[in-house]
Amino acid sequence: MIDLQRLQAKIMNLQFSEITKDVPAGLDVARSRVLDLMQEASTAYSLPPDAWSVCGFSQGGMLTGDLLVHMEPPPNVAGLFSAALICEDLWTEQISKKPLEARERLKKCAIVQSHGTTDMVVPVIAGHWMRDYWQKQGLKVDFDQFNGPHAVGPGAVDKFFAKVLEADRAKTR
Repeated sequence: MIDLQRLQAKIMNLQFSEITKDVPAGLDVARSRVLDLMQEASTAYSLPPDAWSVCGFSQGGMLTGDLLVHMEPPPNVAGLFSAALICEDLWTEQISKKPLEARERLKKCAIVQSHGTTDMVVPVIAGHWMRDYWQKQGLKVDFDQFNGPHAVGPGAVDKFFAKVLEADRAKTR
């Protein structure tokens, strides 16, 4: 679980590199549980491995970022709502170890991201770090910065589902 008080303290003390490199305790367990659940659902409902899109808010958005790195195949669409960049070194290392084909598949994942400008829990600058990281990795990020607090931005869920439908239609052509 991500220690939000620790995250906020590091932001307030301008310890940015420590935040982006932080690997929260329990992240591997959370990731494993989500991936196991997805595998169970895929088996139970005969879903192909490339049928998934994922999204999360706050800590769930940070977990979603982690899933982007560890899912194979990667999700079609990822929603990152009021999330900060974490695990930068770990993610970069994991991505660099992937075969070229897997890295190219990752680049096809559409990212929908929103972050409030008055977010006092995860300041908007942390959302910028997340956006910039994925863009640097070659992914397209639809970033919506809205005037509001720690919340999912207006229209962000609609935009996420529109991208999910778009990805689904592209597969059925």
